[in-house]
Amino acid sequence: MVAKINRGVSLYGAVIYNQRKVDESTARIITGNRMITDLTGNPHNVMQQTLWAFDSYLAANRNTEKPVLHISLNPSADDRLTDGQFAELACEYMHRMGYGDQPYIVYLHEDIERRHVHIVSTCVKENGEKISDAYEWNRSMKACRELERKFGLKQVEDKRKELLEPYNGIVYTMTDDTGKPLCTPIKSSLIGKRYGYERLEKRIGYNIREYKAKKWQPKIRNEVALAMHGCRGDWETFVRLLAGKGIDAVFRENNEGRIYGATFIDHKNREAYNGSRLGKEFSANAFERLFNNPDNIPDLDASMPTPGLQSGFSSDMESAIEQAFGIFNMEANGPDPQEEALARRLQRKKKKKKRRSRGIS
Repeated sequence: MVAKINRGVSLYGAVIYNQRKVDESTARIITGNRMITDLTGNPHNVMQQTLWAFDSYLAANRNTEKPVLHISLNPSADDRLTDGQFAELACEYMHRMGYGDQPYIVYLHEDIERRHVHIVSTCVKENGEKISDAYEWNRSMKACRELERKFGLKQVEDKRKELLEPYNGIVYTMTDDTGKPLCTPIKSSLIGKRYGYERLEKRIGYNIREYKAKKWQPKIRNEVALAMHGCRGDWETFVRLLAGKGIDAVFRENNEGRIYGATFIDHKNREAYNGSRLGKEFSANAFERLFNNPDNIPDLDASMPTPGLQSGFSSDMESAIEQAFGIFNMEANGPDPQEEALARRLQRKKKKKKRRSRGIS
């Protein structure tokens, strides 16, 4: 079992985090100590009652900068405890850590496969003094080992390994046009389940099946071709024409200003494609030539490749979708093969130029 102790200033922040889980039916209150009333019987008044229970303690606080405790107890995924055992486990831990006489509320979380508990309390006594946190980490480790033996929990030889157990999650943040974050990232769980890792992974899997069943094809190929004709070699005009159709064009350039990657984001259909996935005439090389040689423009009304006529395109698209399925795996989500090849060619040219310059000097 792993215990994580967090200290903070805001009691409201710790309580609202858990209450949101309760409202989403992914957590519930299983016990409490020195609370004003039976919290489990008054779900609509939990917030107000919880804040009242801590009010006199926090008001008496003298010099403690972070008086709020937010503790999580995390047994192994292999452990199976009842609600009553989780409640007893939490109470025993608080007693062993010196917080047994403090007010606290215990939430059982079931938002991930591994069930665990969160405890909200305070380290300030009724007289305003702080409960000592000396050697807290050592005392917590000792308490965890004792409780593992008492409750028959799985004992891990290397506790650091358990702390580093893989966890898949997503955080969202706003960025500017350069990708620089503009605000504090927020967890997907605060937005809703449909935006979390598991739901997105399922959606990507569904898209793979739809594509393989020939029900899903890119819809922006002609729009991109029209913009290429309409811009007549002007980069800004090309981007503006696509933006009018709800499509963002993102180009990646090397230090010398040469385009080595192109991505199109179709906001209307909620799809995104690398240019080369639409066809060779939409690859990075094609746009490099377009903006330097406007005569090189693909034909309009080009029909979408069919499996029988252009199996290469079909395999490329399937590869792209399967790559997207591993979107959260950094190894699987590598760069586009054509972009890599172009980058290698540019790097070789750069090295040749350096060697020539050395010979001249």
